[in-house]
Amino acid sequence: MTTSLRLRLYKYLGGEAAGSGAVANVLALDKAGAREPRRDRRNVVIPAGLNATPLTLEVEPGRYLVEAALPSGDVASLQVSVEEGAGLPVDLVPAHSPHEWLSWQQYLGNVPSRAGELPAPWQPIGASAASGRRSARPALDLMEEWSMTRVVATLSGPPPQAVPPARPSPTVFWIGHPVAALSGLERAHEDAWALLGQKAVRRDPLAALAAQPPPVVARVEHDAEHELARLGRNGPLGPQERDTGGSGPTPRRYVLSSSTSGIVELACVPLPWETETGGPVAVELLVRRDPLPGEATLAMSPRDPNIGPALGYMASGSLANARLLFEQARELLYGKFRNPLAAAAGGYVLTATEQADERQDWQAWVPNLAMWFPWLPDGAIQHGRLLLRHRRGKEDVDLARAALFAAYDRGLPFYSLGLQWLVDGLSLFAARDREARTRLAKVQAVAWRANLQQPFTTIRLSDP
Repeated sequence: MTTSLRLRLYKYLGGEAAGSGAVANVLALDKAGAREPRRDRRNVVIPAGLNATPLTLEVEPGRYLVEAALPSGDVASLQVSVEEGAGLPVDLVPAHSPHEWLSWQQYLGNVPSRAGELPAPWQPIGASAASGRRSARPALDLMEEWSMTRVVATLSGPPPQAVPPARPSPTVFWIGHPVAALSGLERAHEDAWALLGQKAVRRDPLAALAAQPPPVVARVEHDAEHELARLGRNGPLGPQERDTGGSGPTPRRYVLSSSTSGIVELACVPLPWETETGGPVAVELLVRRDPLPGEATLAMSPRDPNIGPALGYMASGSLANARLLFEQARELLYGKFRNPLAAAAGGYVLTATEQADERQDWQAWVPNLAMWFPWLPDGAIQHGRLLLRHRRGKEDVDLARAALFAAYDRGLPFYSLGLQWLVDGLSLFAARDREARTRLAKVQAVAWRANLQQPFTTIRLSDP
């Protein structure tokens, strides 16, 4: 019988389980608590969710500190001891979200964890802080006892403070019929960058950007600080409504928010999005009523347990962790074309973390992404970057220029990282190339208004 740890991130995710949910390190300790690096197991991808099947990891007998870094940046940790021939369940319990309906957003880092809700590292009731041994009771029992402790502490604590009045909610519009420049249609031949730089857009963005009067996006949940909506290919969805799929009037969809403080934001909606089994996925739209300085009003994330955690790491800048999760979904991303938007995310991460001597199949896949999906600027941006990085002569440089120009012509990239890479690529040509210089100036005028903390392109069109 082998000695093993059964690892899982015990996190409520709305009834879903993410097979590649978080990146963990299993750090070995001796009996006195000193480090023993030779027994470490690093960069272990573990599942997340209350009903997730734990990952069985074979280890040597002894004491370990298990730490998992969530996409949000939060860390869940636990010290355990495992004996020869035993299999020990290890449920890492991170901080909880303010509400169950915000669990996915908090997991990805769009909503902060409750301050003081859960100590870190977490010691479950029944575990000895001195020995680091974990109780053999099921995780559910531990959670119930921990919850009861919270109730007692709440009842015996100071009286609750008055709830502040809710801040005015921004109005969010669904732009399912954008004007030609933003439509993603191959034959539109309109300049999205020039359009977004016009004063008319700042004066009346809806009239300038929507080809038809857009409906208001209805919230499905809310509190004093946040609202949550659900989006499908054909428009906003109700609380229990499913995305029925369909191609929609154009390949591109947007939302636009307008607040009483005068802040107006335009965001690219990552649709169509499908799971590994081919089912359409709804996109959660988080609306912040009073965003902090530098924070976007809008934050979007597809409710895809296979790819969502990797997108969270990508947004937080943890590209090495994102790559580990994307490698787990290689067949989904690069062997099938069911979900080009997820494939584009993987292309960004793999290109950004590429090693100097790396030669893998995904590098040949990127040109196909650029060629087969003309409504997707991101594939052309990645193709141009790879051509410049691996250039062998003038022909590759010319092809890279053509790829970057094609990306420009397709309009706003879905991903914020694409904005940065498009500026970088055009900058290399701008000094000696008038056309590249003209395009670069238009892209920069839009890019400086982008919120790069969001994974999907979000542009502030006006300031308060």
